[in-house]
Amino acid sequence: MKMLYASATVGSKLKRIAPLGFDRPTEALIKLCIERQPELTLSGPEQADLLVINGDQSEAPEQLQQRYLKQYSQPGVLISRRPMEWPGFTRLEKPFSSEQFVEALQNAAQLASQSKVVEQPDLAAASGATAKGQDRRSDAYQAYCSRVAASQSALQQMQQNRKQQSQQASLLKVRLQQGLEASRRAAEDAVQQLQQQTEAEQAAPVKPTKPKPSTARRPKAESSSKAKPQAVKKSTPKTAKPRVDAPAPDPIPTDFVRPAVGGNYLELDLPVTEPKLLPEPPVVASTPVLPTASPEGIAAEPMNPVQKPMDRAMIDRCCGHSPDLNLRNPNSRRRAFFNTEGCFMTWLPKAVNKARLNQMPVQISGLPSPLIYLPEQDCFWGDFDQELLLQYCLSKFSIGELTLRSRPDLVAIEPQGKLAEPLLESRQALIWKVALWTTRGRLTEQLEPETIYTLNFKPDFRQLLMTPGAEHITELWHQQSLSATDLIHRLKLHQRFVFAFMSAANALGWLQR
Repeated sequence: MKMLYASATVGSKLKRIAPLGFDRPTEALIKLCIERQPELTLSGPEQADLLVINGDQSEAPEQLQQRYLKQYSQPGVLISRRPMEWPGFTRLEKPFSSEQFVEALQNAAQLASQSKVVEQPDLAAASGATAKGQDRRSDAYQAYCSRVAASQSALQQMQQNRKQQSQQASLLKVRLQQGLEASRRAAEDAVQQLQQQTEAEQAAPVKPTKPKPSTARRPKAESSSKAKPQAVKKSTPKTAKPRVDAPAPDPIPTDFVRPAVGGNYLELDLPVTEPKLLPEPPVVASTPVLPTASPEGIAAEPMNPVQKPMDRAMIDRCCGHSPDLNLRNPNSRRRAFFNTEGCFMTWLPKAVNKARLNQMPVQISGLPSPLIYLPEQDCFWGDFDQELLLQYCLSKFSIGELTLRSRPDLVAIEPQGKLAEPLLESRQALIWKVALWTTRGRLTEQLEPETIYTLNFKPDFRQLLMTPGAEHITELWHQQSLSATDLIHRLKLHQRFVFAFMSAANALGWLQR
C-alpha cells in the first residue's frame, strides 16, 4: 500500500475523509485504510475535504447523483461497478486494492486543487457580485428602517389620538356631571314651589258659593206676583241674588226642572254645593333629567289606562300575516319557528345583564347609531328613530359585528344628532317591541307550541304594544298553566297572535315551564 507524503497532491489541507453509503464490512475496511495513512483522518460529511461514496446503492444512478450533489459540495471518490461519471469525482471500479484506493484519493485531490486555481481569475467577478449583494442588502436594510420609522410614527399618532380621546371623555364627563347637578337643583326647586303652593291653598279659607240661576227654559204663563218671570235663557230666583264674582256652574239639564202646577211657575230649589279641593300631588324625588322623547309605546305625560288599539299596518309589523298552519305536518311546522341567531333582539338582554352586573351603562357597539342601556333608569337610549330600529330588527348581524362595551364615563345622555324623536324607552317596552318586530308572529327556537308554560308576570299594556287578544291571553294565562295550542283553541285566536305574545314574553323571561 502506498503512503501519502507531505509533498504529494493531497497535502496538509486534505486530511479529512468521509465514507458514505457503504455496508459495515466495506466501511470498516475503508476506515482502516484511511487510518493507516498519516496525512488522513476520518470526519463527518459536513467537515470532510473529500468524500468516498458507494455508487452501487439501491437507488437509480440519476437519483443517487442528484441527492448527493444537492446535499454535499465536496469532491471525492466514487466507487462503483457501473459506468458512472460525476462532476468533481474520481471513479474507482470494484474490486480495488488499498493502493488503487490511495491513488484515487490523490487524483481527486488534484482535481480539487485545479478547480480552485481555475476559480481564482473569477475572484474579481465574484467580488463584484458580492458588492452587488451588499448593495441589495443595504437597500433592504434601508427599506426595513423606513418601515420601522413609519410604524413608530403610526404608533405615536395612535397614542396621541388616544390621549386626546381620553381628555375629551373626561371633559364630557365633567360637563355631564354639571348638567346633572343643575337638573337636580331645578327639580328640587320645582318640588319646593309646588309644596309651598299646595300649603298656601290648604291654609286659605274656603267660602261657599251659590250657583247661578238655571238656564233651563220654562213655558210662559200668568202669575200673581208683580215681577213675572220671562221665558228667556236666564231666570233669577226670588230667594237668591246673583253674585258677579261667583264661577258659572254647568247648565242644569231640563230633566231636573219641575213642571208647573195650576198655571203658576215654581221656583227652582237648587242644592248649594261647596267646592272641593283637589288632592295634594305626590312629592317627586329628584332624579337625573334625561332627554324627553315620546316614541311609539312611551308617553311623556301620564299614560291612558288602556293603550289605543293597533292599526292594520302595526298589526302586520308585530304579528305578520302568516295563515294558521298544521303543526302536525313537519313541513308546515318549520314555518312556525324563527331562528334568532345573529338577530338584534338577542343583544338587548345581554346588555341588561352586563350593566346590572357591573352597575354602569353598557353600549351595544357596531350599530350605525349608539344604543345604550342605563341601569339606574332601567331604560334604553338611542340616537335614532323608530324606522331605523325596525331595520335593526329585520337585519342579521355576523359574528363579531356587534359587541358590548361598558361606558362608565356616561352619567346623562345628550343626543348626538338632530333627530326629532330620539329613542328613549323603558327596558320592558323596548325588548317587547323588538321581539314582536323581529319574530313577526312566529315562535323562537326555544319554544314549543305543545309545551305547557306559566306566565309568571302580568304585563302592563299601558307601556307595552298591545297585540290583538293580548289582554285575554294575559288574563287566562296568568291564572293557569297552558300551552300555546290550548290558548288558540280556547280564545279562538289566530296562531300568529298567540305566537307573537309568547315570543315577546319569553324574551323578557316571563315564561316558565
